[in-house]
Amino acid sequence: MPLRLDRLNNSTGPIVGNGGNASSLFQRLWQRTVEALEGFATDIEQLVTDLAAALAAAVAAQAAADAAQDDATQALSDALAARTDAIQALTDAAAAQATADGAQVADATLTALAGLNATAGLVEQTGADTFTKRAMGVAASTDVLTRADGDGRYAIPARDMIAGAGLTGGGTLAADRTFAVGAGTGITVNADDVALTVETAHGTYTPTLTNTTNVAASTAYSCQYLRVGDTVTVSGRFDVDPTAAGQVRLGISIPIASSFVNAQDLAGVAFAVGIAGMGAGMLAVGSGGEARYIAVDTTNQAMYFTFTYLVR
Repeated sequence: MPLRLDRLNNSTGPIVGNGGNASSLFQRLWQRTVEALEGFATDIEQLVTDLAAALAAAVAAQAAADAAQDDATQALSDALAARTDAIQALTDAAAAQATADGAQVADATLTALAGLNATAGLVEQTGADTFTKRAMGVAASTDVLTRADGDGRYAIPARDMIAGAGLTGGGTLAADRTFAVGAGTGITVNADDVALTVETAHGTYTPTLTNTTNVAASTAYSCQYLRVGDTVTVSGRFDVDPTAAGQVRLGISIPIASSFVNAQDLAGVAFAVGIAGMGAGMLAVGSGGEARYIAVDTTNQAMYFTFTYLVR
């Protein structure tokens, strides 16, 4: 606790009073001095206290200022980082815009293709902007064959190509084979076609008649014939006068020679236009033909005929 000194200028009165002595005066002087010093000490103490408080306040203010500066520094750092981020965002946005500017316009076909799954298979377009996948292999009827699958499924069997009638060549399927058309009578094989040579002939002739049986007289007329290949057709007229009623045999020559083997190699008919129902059959005899009929009338009658035969 500080020393308590009474103030020099006390209310007790002046240092030297009436009737006072020196000792008393000094005592009073000393007392006032002490009091003055005590007051001064009190003022010094208050000043120190105030200075300490001011210093503490200054220190606190400095700390607050330092904290504020730190906050300002951090805020500045954060602002700089935000600015850097903003610049990067602008750069990224510019790059994205450049990419978008150069990108292809959305296409329905590409969009449909992009929608296919990752399963392996062959892409098949089934309609406008519509796609599906078909598996590879032989598991299902809709699968697409691989080359190996196709070779296994469609392997060439062990078969021979046999040349039929009129053809030459042939052989196994192990190699290319050539079939050729065989040439023959009337058939000419050329490089790019087959020519058929069909012998044809036509004209007129007057046949030679032979009165073989029951014929008194006969007359021949100009007749016509037509040949196509080996077939000859003849038609015309002859007159015959039977000797008596009964069988008549009249031989007739042919326009193109032939060696007959069978009677039916020449066949035809002849009829008398003046006698109802009197007709003759014509057949091959030797190297010519012959008309045979049963005469029911013995007068001379015109008979019209036609027959066909083969050239042998």
